[in-house]
Amino acid sequence: MRFSAVYQLVHFYFLFLRRRVLGRGVLANRPIRYGAFFGVLALYAGYVLLSISVVRQTFNNPEIIAPILEGMGISSIFWVAAFYTIVRILFLKADELTELTYTLPATNKERLIASVVFEMLLVGTATIALSSALAIACSIVVGWKAAELFLFGVVSPALVTYLILLVIHLGVEQLLALVGMARLRGLVIPALLAGLMAVAFSLMRDQSIEYMRIRLLEDTAPWVPQLAFLRIEEAIGGPLGAAGAVLALLGVCGLLLALAIAIAPKDYTPLRSYFLALPGSLANTRFGALVLMQFRSFENQFVLVSAVVAAFAIPWKSWNAPPAYIMLPAFLGIYAYASSEPLRRLTPFRQSAGVFYLQLIGSQATIMLALGAVLGTVYLAQGGQLSDILTVFGFGLVSIVMTNLVGIIFPPEKGNPFSVVIGVILLLSVVATFALGLNMFGLPTEVNVTIIAVLLGFAVFFSVLGISRNEKGVRHEMVHL
Repeated sequence: MRFSAVYQLVHFYFLFLRRRVLGRGVLANRPIRYGAFFGVLALYAGYVLLSISVVRQTFNNPEIIAPILEGMGISSIFWVAAFYTIVRILFLKADELTELTYTLPATNKERLIASVVFEMLLVGTATIALSSALAIACSIVVGWKAAELFLFGVVSPALVTYLILLVIHLGVEQLLALVGMARLRGLVIPALLAGLMAVAFSLMRDQSIEYMRIRLLEDTAPWVPQLAFLRIEEAIGGPLGAAGAVLALLGVCGLLLALAIAIAPKDYTPLRSYFLALPGSLANTRFGALVLMQFRSFENQFVLVSAVVAAFAIPWKSWNAPPAYIMLPAFLGIYAYASSEPLRRLTPFRQSAGVFYLQLIGSQATIMLALGAVLGTVYLAQGGQLSDILTVFGFGLVSIVMTNLVGIIFPPEKGNPFSVVIGVILLLSVVATFALGLNMFGLPTEVNVTIIAVLLGFAVFFSVLGISRNEKGVRHEMVHL
């Protein structure tokens, strides 16, 4: 294995990310790109300042911060599983990116290591960004001890968890290759990762709550495997303890990485299978054709499998939590408009942009309602309330409108699923800003509902406007062919 080839591939991945993801659409304009970058930095700085204020007001006793960070370390297993699943699914659809790597002089093993490093950096960045604000706030309020807790209690178990997931994933792929079922990777891998994520959510939630309860009330530190490196550092103490924990972490990571390389399959080309079907007679109408297109997409079938796994693997009713898994298809609105392009090009576009938008929204709502009718019945059989299901449907419809706006303004490229990342980040930034503002102002519920309704109206208006402009541009291009 040549490390120079691995470095070249990793550099290529980041170059692809910068040019084909960070340089698309309005972000191709340098001032806008820099403005968005500094806007995200300003939002993160505000998040850190808010965390500092919350830590100072809530945790008056510095001794409380250690159990909080340790609880974060225990629950980081779930967040790593979630980010790993998202990034892995993106790579399963990254046909163009994978094909481009074959133009470089590298072996399959080198390509595997490069993709692992790239994925690890993406997952690590997302995990650290999610938890670093609280860690920075605790470090400022408490001191360097909080930074050590974050390093050995949060970052270390997250890194080991990622490598364990990688070994499991590659081991399953190797097993499928050995039994001659490699073409089922597109079904088995997403289902496996969704199941692991659901199990991690269920176990880590209860374990972190129980750990913090014992830690705070009984003043004892029960042993949990996620905090093994932190316990090594505390047992030795001082700089030697930190060095020992780092060496132990490097040793475990080295063993897991070597195991991943050893069991990795020779063929690392992503394959996909469509395993769910609907009657083709639905395509007699444009609305039915849109339902078929949304249903047969790889993303939708993965989400449907994930929702079914979450419905049966997670005890939602025992936690008094609404069935949030019903609204998972709502987040596929990002791909909806781009997925409908073959249909729009196949037949003349004789209807208005508003009518097509309603059909596009309706096709996704139909899938979500069909899924909710089945899994909602399961939730009711477990003792759930109908009001919880209706609340989830309401949030799902709002999510469909917002995600479709992102998919129309930042349409994903074929073979480049990473192109949706910027749109998702911008959407989350806007939603988080408005949610924080509404929470800080403490407005009455009626006023908040009115503001949200106005925002949804703007989202619908800009979505219809975007569809209209896109169709006019396509017709103009066809006239000049």
